[in-house]
Amino acid sequence: MTKLFDKLYIKLLILVSIILTFLLRIDFHSNLFDYLFWDSLVIYCGPLYYSTGEDPYSLLNECSTRVGIFKYVYLPFFLELFSSFIKISIESFFIIWVIIIFLSLIITGYLLNKIFQIKNYLFTFLIMLFSLSGIPFYGFLSGNISIILYMLAAYSIYLTISENKKKTLLGIFIIFLISLFKIHLLILFIIPMTYISLSYFKYIITLSTFVPLFVLYNGLAYPVLFKSFLLNLSILPFAGDMGVGLMKFSNFINSRILGLSDSYHTGTHNWKVIYEGQFNLLYDYILSLLFIIIYLFTALKIRKSSFSFLPDEDKRIKISLAIIIATLCMPRLKQYDLLLTGISCLYLINSKVLQDLAIEKFKEMNKKILIIFLNLMVLGFFSLKGDNYFIYPICLIIITIFLVLFSSLKKNNEFKDKDA
Repeated sequence: MTKLFDKLYIKLLILVSIILTFLLRIDFHSNLFDYLFWDSLVIYCGPLYYSTGEDPYSLLNECSTRVGIFKYVYLPFFLELFSSFIKISIESFFIIWVIIIFLSLIITGYLLNKIFQIKNYLFTFLIMLFSLSGIPFYGFLSGNISIILYMLAAYSIYLTISENKKKTLLGIFIIFLISLFKIHLLILFIIPMTYISLSYFKYIITLSTFVPLFVLYNGLAYPVLFKSFLLNLSILPFAGDMGVGLMKFSNFINSRILGLSDSYHTGTHNWKVIYEGQFNLLYDYILSLLFIIIYLFTALKIRKSSFSFLPDEDKRIKISLAIIIATLCMPRLKQYDLLLTGISCLYLINSKVLQDLAIEKFKEMNKKILIIFLNLMVLGFFSLKGDNYFIYPICLIIITIFLVLFSSLKKNNEFKDKDA
């Protein structure tokens, strides 16, 4: 895998992506201090409103200009949990938060470097941030709490690849903890499920059932606040903040192709909208559920497959595939949800496994063209938007090409065995 970084064109792609990210994604003409880490103070301002008797799920513009058009979108339980933050000044909190975000990013890069056994930490770090049109770096600039959560997710993967039962159980438990804060992160259980022993599945199933129970507890313990929480979630489609994930992909199919749904607003990010209930999400939920079932079935097939004679390499391929699948399952895929995705895509594309699969299917020149094309998709710069609408199809194309090549090779080998 270290040969990946010996390819000159990949180094050039990374360099170009870094340059374009800074030139096109950062507004150097604005006050950078007010512009950067715009999500950071939501964690502070929501509990602050809660402690003073104001509605924590309303616009937080009176708390800080940095969160002028943002609302608190986390469960009521965390309003009480994070209320201790308001004992320090907003300026002190911001500084502490930014330090934590920086450390989380550094640790995530270190863990990915260890997981994928890449000797060059610097390139691991740069790919993590500047792949996929620099979207992960843009996510880092948001200062969202997901940066911390994905650091914990990377740590959970690092723990579960060990053969130590206590470490594996701890890794599983960490995914459970982060899913309490962002419920959809339960999807990350897909990752260890592709390579850990079946004996651990009972723990995953048990912990997974506690997440909806935790949501139910919030509804019973904080009925008024919980209603406001659900209201904030319900306005996402026409507040323009649905990201580019599974729900947006399903809505695109339903609205543009099948004519079953209204098209979500995109790019407006207007939290000042008043709930009008004009979106019927039923068809989008149904189609998204269908895709999730397909992705789960794919993950099951990956678990049963052997991609390499080397156990560690086989496990890393499965981790790459599972991270991409988890990305595809995210209902609301935002820029900070991609910290684990870029390096997974590049590892898969440049692995000896894919190289061998391509050799079996294509001539040498065509194989090189395919690999270069896939690398360009991951490291190319396609969009100025914070939520890159190319991300979902790129991930879908990469995993589809890999699995089609693998299935084709497997069928050919089975045919040869029968013929022999």
